[in-house]
Amino acid sequence: PLQRRVFGYHPYWGGSNFLNYQWGLLSDFCHFSYEVDPATGLPLTTHDWETSAAIDSAFAHGVKVHLCVTLFSGHSTFFPNPVARQNLIDQVVQLISLRGAHGVNMDVEALPSSQKEAFLDFMIDLCTQMDQQLPDAEVSIAAPAVNWNEKFNVPVLNEYIDFFMVMAYDYYWGGSAIAGPVSPQYAMSGNFNYSFSRTLSYYQSQGVLPAKLIMGVPYYAYQWKTEGQYAPSATIGTGAAYTYRYIRDNNSGNYSPENKHMEGNSFAPYFSFESDGWNQCFLDDIYSMGEKYDIVNRRKLGGIGIWALGYDNGYTDLWNLIAEKFTADAVPVDADTLYDSGGPAFDYYDDENYTYSLTSSIGTRVYLSFSYLDTEENYDTLWIYDGPDVLSPLVGIFTGNGVPGLIQSSSNALTLRFYSDGATTDAGWRAVYDTLPV
Repeated sequence: PLQRRVFGYHPYWGGSNFLNYQWGLLSDFCHFSYEVDPATGLPLTTHDWETSAAIDSAFAHGVKVHLCVTLFSGHSTFFPNPVARQNLIDQVVQLISLRGAHGVNMDVEALPSSQKEAFLDFMIDLCTQMDQQLPDAEVSIAAPAVNWNEKFNVPVLNEYIDFFMVMAYDYYWGGSAIAGPVSPQYAMSGNFNYSFSRTLSYYQSQGVLPAKLIMGVPYYAYQWKTEGQYAPSATIGTGAAYTYRYIRDNNSGNYSPENKHMEGNSFAPYFSFESDGWNQCFLDDIYSMGEKYDIVNRRKLGGIGIWALGYDNGYTDLWNLIAEKFTADAVPVDADTLYDSGGPAFDYYDDENYTYSLTSSIGTRVYLSFSYLDTEENYDTLWIYDGPDVLSPLVGIFTGNGVPGLIQSSSNALTLRFYSDGATTDAGWRAVYDTLPV
């Protein structure tokens, strides 16, 4: 059984790919999508919500089903219109009831700042009416990786919605001036200091509990023509997106082991090859995806989200990774290198407050050794506890730039808690842990 939620978007263009979904490794199936007519709130299309065989399969395998509602344009037409807003709410309730589904996922993108209050009012109306009419159904949103201009009022949304499906991808996209990772674990460049880790810390700083955070991961790559062979490099023209399957098929021969590299700041793998000049293609592999999944486990998040199911059709390695990391038979990570949220190259961030638990195999002890620790003294602090949570005995409190000595657990778990205030950051910390039999 799964120990975390695995929330997968099923795109309508996937055809029969759902026949290869490993349903036992999927907790939530999200049908993409109900496309909103901004003028009326009624659907331009529901892409066969009422008859989809993929939805039937999800129900047959005991997987929760959600309806994804998409609104990517026409916001200034839809949100000020109370009739259109109510029509959409009525349609959502009706369609979820029709299918006996489990929830709705609102995917509102490119929201203009002028409509942020109206969007919030709509979400409150949706949650309130859903709670009254379908109290067992969930309301979630596809939340942005970077909440530009605070268009999404996360603290208020947090009071109403059931969970955030954070789109922790597209940090670099087709129009990027620099080629970079679709979902970097840590920032690649100080000029664009955003990453999976920073996004996670942001949502927790807004008061979202770890269990309400589903961190989305990309089953696709971006590829650009670039000025140089190695990352980071400026792009030439617009990049193209390719599915995980396309890259793994490697029909061109460009995505070979000898063309593969690792970007050292973000821990992001990429292929670099010559074809009418240099090209760079960034695609998460088992290593980089697994590192993000370890963060999900260690910070005890709700789970992961997949964009999109079927993009790996024909390959099982990403399903196997889910089984390895998130099931009852998950394999403990008995040795690893740990960084603060800034990774190896950059400072941690303001307003962080999170716990990070290390659990090794039964019958072992955890040995933690720091190579550096540098925080704003008396303001930004790392606590370490001997056990699986912050109720365990306190080992020590560390602030400033002293390096802690070797730390040894009395069981198979250690817990780190980190806090930073709203100003001044430093290099943070790097530590290596290993395990030995008791």
